[in-house]
Amino acid sequence: MTSGSSKSGSGTETSRSTVRRLRSAFFLWRNSIRGRDILAAALLVALSGAVGAYIYTRAREASRLAFAQRAQGLRVAVADRLSRPVDDLKTLQRFFEASNGVTRRQFRMLTEPMLLKRRFVHAFEWLPAVPASGRSAYEAEARLDGLSQYQFWEVGADGKQRDVSPRRGYAPIHYMEPPNASALGFDVASDPGRWAVAEKARDTGTIAASPPFQLLEDASGSMPAVALYAPLYAEGDPGSA
Repeated sequence: MTSGSSKSGSGTETSRSTVRRLRSAFFLWRNSIRGRDILAAALLVALSGAVGAYIYTRAREASRLAFAQRAQGLRVAVADRLSRPVDDLKTLQRFFEASNGVTRRQFRMLTEPMLLKRRFVHAFEWLPAVPASGRSAYEAEARLDGLSQYQFWEVGADGKQRDVSPRRGYAPIHYMEPPNASALGFDVASDPGRWAVAEKARDTGTIAASPPFQLLEDASGSMPAVALYAPLYAEGDPGSA
């Protein structure tokens, strides 16, 4: 009896030890599996983050490139659009200097096709340099052309039209297409800002642009304009301006 009971106790201890070892191995295996899963998940998240950052960076670069291309295209379009009236002015400049004189009718015929093509151009004008002694002749010529109220004028301190002040010379808007009675005859030399730009063109022999200003015929002030001045010389001689 004693011997049999000892064997039974030894077998029970062995079984418990085996169960403990199996349980320990199971927990170690399970913990090992979780560790690998966590590591794999961490690697996947890191990889996804790297891919996402790469895609975001490429998208931003593509967006910047597309914006730069559109901006360049706009600059080219604006430069091309602004160069066209300059080309027209040079054409008029060459025609005036090659002719002994240009009549009002010839000026209209020259500028009408240009205005049809350049919808953003408000008007083409000719401003002759008129000495005080030649004022009456220019005013008479314009009236003979049908401008019965034509005279040289300037803007007074009250903002209203008045006869020009006596001075050595004038630069009236003598030809204008399309014509506008609110501007014809205005002496640009009476406006210090605009006259400074005209003098710059005259003295440098190049086309000069004015700062934005309000057109005389735009009482509401809703159409700011920029004037381009091209110098004209008798027989192409700058000393004759």
